[in-house]
Amino acid sequence: MPRFFFDTHEDDTFIPDDEGMELSDLTAAEQEALETASSIARDKLPAGEARSITIEVWTEDRLRVIAATVTMHVERGGFRPH
Repeated sequence: MPRFFFDTHEDDTFIPDDEGMELSDLTAAEQEALETASSIARDKLPAGEARSITIEVWTEDRLRVIAATVTMHVERGGFRPH
């Protein structure tokens, strides 16, 4: 089975994946990236600890094959308290 590496970017913070994970194919790696990005985002985004989470998926040859990003953008406007 191929090994994929899942590097994480939380805003400007970079967390490399030095171990990787053996998965059946690219589709499985994409699912893992989406689940990981969503999980981190659930914890970090509402707490204001990050505004953007990106998981980059690399092959053993260090070829980037996927980038999955979850972001939070808040825009205020039009509300005027009485």
